[in-house]
Amino acid sequence: IVQLFLSDMQGGSEDIRLSMTLDDYYNEGIRKGGKLSSHKIEEIRNNESAVLAYEGCLKRILAKDRTRKEIYDWLTQNTDCSIEAINRIVDRLEQKGYLNDERYCEENISRMKVALLGEERILRELRKRGIPAEMIQQKLAERPADELEHAREYAEKASNSIHDDSVLMKQKKLKSKMMQRGFSSEISDSVIREMDFTEDEHNELENLRRCAQKARKRYEKKYDSTQLRNHVFRYCAAQGY
Repeated sequence: IVQLFLSDMQGGSEDIRLSMTLDDYYNEGIRKGGKLSSHKIEEIRNNESAVLAYEGCLKRILAKDRTRKEIYDWLTQNTDCSIEAINRIVDRLEQKGYLNDERYCEENISRMKVALLGEERILRELRKRGIPAEMIQQKLAERPADELEHAREYAEKASNSIHDDSVLMKQKKLKSKMMQRGFSSEISDSVIREMDFTEDEHNELENLRRCAQKARKRYEKKYDSTQLRNHVFRYCAAQGY
């Protein structure tokens, strides 16, 4: 962005300060010490809000890569630019290479894959940012088939965080975590079937005792005898025992 300081050589009015893009500055042939007509000054002044909006976009993109939709939404919500001006700004940013949804899509798929997010989650996240579903699916298809491998890796990590549950409840919680992570129900089931729950099975009786004690403390003030036993039984059954 170029700052113009315009002075009235005849002293008839106050100095004027205007902003314009560097491209426009050179394209207009403006030079230090040169003269501008009142018509040109008015034209620059009318375009100044778009110039400042463009500068705001550059600052946002410099801080973090953005999609076309994210910049478009920011312009409509935070500037008084017309739709036509906004379209010109966004088109200019794309022409300059500052906005590139295809590049954004590829880079963010790679980042989210490293973070062990499943493809359904990746699709949801990128669509929220304005990337077309067709582009996302195409970029995913161009990558090596690593979804099952990543699902296995995530399942092992998630499994270690689930303690003191029945094997059935642990498997249910694990599937829920995997699906929240973006892995399909089919892949989640397949991975869980492969996993070894031998240690959990060895601990299941002790976990059941703790579960029954917890249920008894919860209900013993309200129920006794057969009613208490039935509530404890139903509580433990709900936990997968």
